[in-house]
Amino acid sequence: MQRRSERLSHLMPLLQHATSHLGALSTESGRSFALSKARMAALSTLMHRGRLRMSDLADLLDLPRPLATRAVNELVARGLLERCDDPADRRTVLVQPTAAGRAVYEDVQRESATALEEVLTDMIPGEVDALLVGLESLLEALHKPGRGRKCCGPDDPDGHHDAHIGQTGCAHAQSVPPVERSQS
Repeated sequence: MQRRSERLSHLMPLLQHATSHLGALSTESGRSFALSKARMAALSTLMHRGRLRMSDLADLLDLPRPLATRAVNELVARGLLERCDDPADRRTVLVQPTAAGRAVYEDVQRESATALEEVLTDMIPGEVDALLVGLESLLEALHKPGRGRKCCGPDDPDGHHDAHIGQTGCAHAQSVPPVERSQS
């Protein structure tokens, strides 16, 4: 039997491989708009947070501003985001989803959920339950205060840590309805 440390060393590649099959580019809508991880993260964050300044969006995405700006420019070119003036400060430009951006986001979410549901039906209920418990535990451990992530702990103005225990506000979490556990 493999040692635990050897098995754990395979965790990141396994998670990355699994999520690559379920990301925005795995959906028809995501492919048609070339929604890379960075573009989808920007669109998702703006869907959940509403209009934001570019610097705030870059901070929430934990991306250098030039990379966040590039992702936004690409989404603007595709008609999924738009820039608008800040009514409180005319010198500031805000970014927000367009109607098309909201529709594409919803399509990607629906298509991703359908794909995940199909995959989960190929698993036995105990495996699905174990997966859910494991992922919930992983998120809880990742978001413990003091883990070193700037968005967690007592200085958590966005409520990132609390978002994973049933509250809203996480800039990183997708709004996917929870999967119900089997009644075994």
